[in-house]
Amino acid sequence: MNLFEKLMTTNTPSLSVKKGHFVVDDSIGIALLTALNVYKTKDKYLLVTSNLYKAQKIYSLISSFLPKENVLLFPSDELIRAET
Repeated sequence: MNLFEKLMTTNTPSLSVKKGHFVVDDSIGIALLTALNVYKTKDKYLLVTSNLYKAQKIYSLISSFLPKENVLLFPSDELIRAET
């Protein structure tokens, strides 16, 4: 049993219930929590990161848990953002 399967069978925090507290600090934690909630609820989520590197890292991690056609990456040109 891999980590994702083990987490699916345990009581993980839901993003749709605005109750309780949890802290996710690393990219793997964000990816696992998001992937679990998408898998369990079939809801859609939008994640906004501080930079393209972090976005690509989280995208890669979530894509390893969910089918790639269910995960999209919308990269932004950081140079344009910095100029504005």
